[in-house]
Amino acid sequence: MLRRIFFASLFSWTSLFTGLAGLVHLSPAQAACPEQPLASAGQARAIGESANARRVPLVLVTHPSKSFDPRLSSKRGTDELMRVAKVKGWPSLYLKDDDKIPQYFVDDCDPTGWVFSQDGELNFDLPAREVYVAGGHLELCLSRSLHDLILQWAKAPPQSRRITFVMDAIYSNGKYFEEGKAGFDDLQKFFAVTNYRRPGGEAWPKLNLLESMGVIKSPAEQLEYLKTVLPHWDRTFDERWRVEVIDDDDQVTVLRKGQGSSPPVMQFKFVDSMLDQ
Repeated sequence: MLRRIFFASLFSWTSLFTGLAGLVHLSPAQAACPEQPLASAGQARAIGESANARRVPLVLVTHPSKSFDPRLSSKRGTDELMRVAKVKGWPSLYLKDDDKIPQYFVDDCDPTGWVFSQDGELNFDLPAREVYVAGGHLELCLSRSLHDLILQWAKAPPQSRRITFVMDAIYSNGKYFEEGKAGFDDLQKFFAVTNYRRPGGEAWPKLNLLESMGVIKSPAEQLEYLKTVLPHWDRTFDERWRVEVIDDDDQVTVLRKGQGSSPPVMQFKFVDSMLDQ
């Protein structure tokens, strides 16, 4: 349902002007977070262990900063993810770089821990078996977080794992779109509008991953695009592992079958939003 609603409204002029107006006037709910103490590597690991002990996911948000997503394309999705996390008691970690915390756009300033991470690197062990991810950039710092995470998991004793991408909570610069392939021309039009007469160059044109799906439109081509944004699982997990992609409609695509009758499974799950959770 969310996808159908989204497709119907993506290029609506009303929605577009509302979004642009939001850049000029921010609501009181978007007050800046104060500076926060940072968790140590040991404390961050303990937060991951607590998720396993309670058999719940962990939420990992990489750099939810106005410096990188000034259009706030991922703000609503991130706020909804944190709302669900708090209601369900999921632990959460925000990764911050050398930006001041008041530059971070999240409404919830009180995750389980804030951790320093200049480029999205995980300088701590994260043993959680299931992780919801948000933030960005999809192509840069969030990609680094994902690669570090699956590398840790590949080195640990094999057990099934899952990463859930909350698509409206992930911001992107569109660099995975390739000229001549699905959505590239429409993406340029989208950025031309959102970036119209705005200073800042590359810092301005961002869209969230769900908007990327709206640009691409074709379900088959959407799936191909999602495969390109995955961390390099094929270089990280050995042949024992079964690897799956699961879309918002719970359609499973097997990328590798794995070995044996009961292989460890690495699942990459994509959900449109946590808005209806």
